[in-house]
Amino acid sequence: MMCYDDLAILPIVREYWLARYNRLARYPSFMRLAILFEKRGEYSRAIEVCQMAIKEGFSEDVYGRIERLINKRAKEIETDLL
Repeated sequence: MMCYDDLAILPIVREYWLARYNRLARYPSFMRLAILFEKRGEYSRAIEVCQMAIKEGFSEDVYGRIERLINKRAKEIETDLL
């Protein structure tokens, strides 16, 4: 999957952007992967990807998505318990 390939080269990309521009660029692979997991109903995995994005410093557009994913996962757990 292309997103995993992008994430594999993340250290190189980060180093380049910080050295050249002194900031990080958007890195859409995190969001694409989170969206793929969300569409498959794999909310926990999507949350993990969002947490990874935050940890790596690519938190743009992540907080709203992670909140939505947590709510979906909570509803899923609640349904399983009933």
